[in-house]
Amino acid sequence: MNMLQFQEIMDKSEGKDTLDVIVQMKASPVEEQIMEELSAKTSQIERFRSTIVDPRELLPAKKESIVKTRTRAPRGNQGSFASQVFGVGKKGQLFLDENTSFKQDAFLSSDVVNKSVIQSKRKQPSKLRNANSVLFTVSRDNLSKIVTEKRDDIGGIYENKKIETPAVSKSAKPSMGIGSSRYSSQSWGVHSCGASAVWGTYGQKGKDITSGLAVKVAVLDTGIDASHPDLLGRVTSWAEFDRNGNTVSGSSAHDSATHGTHVAGSIAGGKSSGQWVGVAPECEIMGGLVLNRGSGTVAQILAGMDWAIQNGADIINMSLGDLQFDAQLLTPYRRQLMAALMQGTLVVGAIGNNGLNTSGQPGADIYTLGVGAHDVEFRCAGFSGGKVHQQGDFVYQKPDLSAPGVGIFSCVPNERHDSYNGTSMATPHVAGCAALLLAEMDMNGIPSDQRAFLLRDILEATVRPYGEMGKDQRYGFGLLDVHRAIDAAKELGY
Repeated sequence: MNMLQFQEIMDKSEGKDTLDVIVQMKASPVEEQIMEELSAKTSQIERFRSTIVDPRELLPAKKESIVKTRTRAPRGNQGSFASQVFGVGKKGQLFLDENTSFKQDAFLSSDVVNKSVIQSKRKQPSKLRNANSVLFTVSRDNLSKIVTEKRDDIGGIYENKKIETPAVSKSAKPSMGIGSSRYSSQSWGVHSCGASAVWGTYGQKGKDITSGLAVKVAVLDTGIDASHPDLLGRVTSWAEFDRNGNTVSGSSAHDSATHGTHVAGSIAGGKSSGQWVGVAPECEIMGGLVLNRGSGTVAQILAGMDWAIQNGADIINMSLGDLQFDAQLLTPYRRQLMAALMQGTLVVGAIGNNGLNTSGQPGADIYTLGVGAHDVEFRCAGFSGGKVHQQGDFVYQKPDLSAPGVGIFSCVPNERHDSYNGTSMATPHVAGCAALLLAEMDMNGIPSDQRAFLLRDILEATVRPYGEMGKDQRYGFGLLDVHRAIDAAKELGY
């Protein structure tokens, strides 16, 4: 483990009796090899993606080549994640399924950890399965003993930091300008991203064309008012998590603020206001309360991701910010992302509301589909984040694409509606459009570890180019357009 990282936690906690820490188990040689292979391929892909001027060079291979190819990568564009990381994902399932619980249990049953837990007189440790980590409260002295005695078992120690809901502002009715002749309603985002066109052309609103089942979108946020007229029957799964990542028993769907209901409405909201507010009104919402009254912890976020992954979420929407660890490859958050990708779950994240040359997790991570915000006239919102990042020996830019995020009209608790600004509002447009795309694609025969990569490739490849040629720090590759995405998927045989 990184002893400098541990010392930093100890220095910052000076004067505290106890600490809430996330202890990650050490990665096996197989795990490290898989991550290094994935990192190398990602580096190769990103180098190419930084040079392209036509987003369609991101399109994946045709369906028939992915279905038929089992031993070698299908022929696809160099910028396609799905084509280029083929096979690595299948290997990755090894470290997500084997020995994970064993490592956690062995660590927790050790004498030094047991004594530390008893002495802290706090709740029992919670396990974050997919992150291969445990969270517990421990005294500073006992943490030093644990590190000394169990150093060979520990991959990293992380502070259970506080996380806040990104600041969003209320908005007046959007000024229509250029959009006045195109989008006559307050729900302009539903039309701008191509969702309403998909409803008309394909009759698709979020139910899988092959199974008839609704696509599942997990919303990890402040909660959801499931009784809102626009969301009745849409919230089919629910879980609330405390600051230590434990499930709160007896909790029923509710919003501890307003943010989560607004986000869920932009994904699956109805038209009780007289106009549709959600882009995929027939999908299912899995509500995860991880930001109680707008404030949570890293453990709550990770536990919410764990819950969503294990309960079959197709897409995870994370309109939150400041989920930041360090530059290491195999952090708890990175492992959660890998678990999602191996299962076929796309993680869509906000890029942040602090303007140019800033970006935060989850949208900043290379394996998350990072979303920036634009207004009704396609101008990049001044608050929308964007930055060049460096990971290892390669650089990449965020966001990946831009979506409606200014003057977004959606539902809020107590049967009301309001308009908000933020990348938090842009992100659910992408998550909902991903649900439409997935629902209309024929994924039969596609390996699970390719599904999320395919969705990402097609969404990015079919944007309406905007801003600088290629990818820039304001619009990414361009403006979200799910109608173009579905058209391209059909051409490729999906």
